[in-house]
Amino acid sequence: MRSALMAPPTSMPDPTDRRNYDPNAWGGPADFARICGHSDESTINAWVKNGGPAGFPAPESWKQLPTRKRPQWRFATMWNFVDTVPDRRVGAGGGQPKKPHRYAGDERLELAQRLIRAQPTAKRDDLVPQLREQWSGRSYKDATWRQLITTARKLLDDERGEGERA
Repeated sequence: MRSALMAPPTSMPDPTDRRNYDPNAWGGPADFARICGHSDESTINAWVKNGGPAGFPAPESWKQLPTRKRPQWRFATMWNFVDTVPDRRVGAGGGQPKKPHRYAGDERLELAQRLIRAQPTAKRDDLVPQLREQWSGRSYKDATWRQLITTARKLLDDERGEGERA
């Protein structure tokens, strides 16, 4: 006959339901992730390591585990973060506003547009080495420069009202 011991619960109480927790109790990255509406704790761990969004609280304590230290926050601190920081509420969708295109605000795109304006009939593969030569930042693969040129041409065509290129 099997032991009368009950199996451990398969899930913890929902940390977004504040009735389940004492505001002064400690919670870890998994709790913080659930409160923020994330599917796992990887985002919270990255924020702890690299700095999170504005208003993200530094860990208030560290729990020593056998192989590492785990950050800890009071539930009141976690709830305060989602209550006061825009788009960090559960179900808010969060994240950055959608950009109009992949290279919006990118200096490389502006450089590509200037080059295309100066040489409107030049072929894309002829412009790549010129862009690479004029760019003073880190290096990029030719495929990236080709994508930038394609985007720059499309935007310039749209400005002129020409629509799709033939």
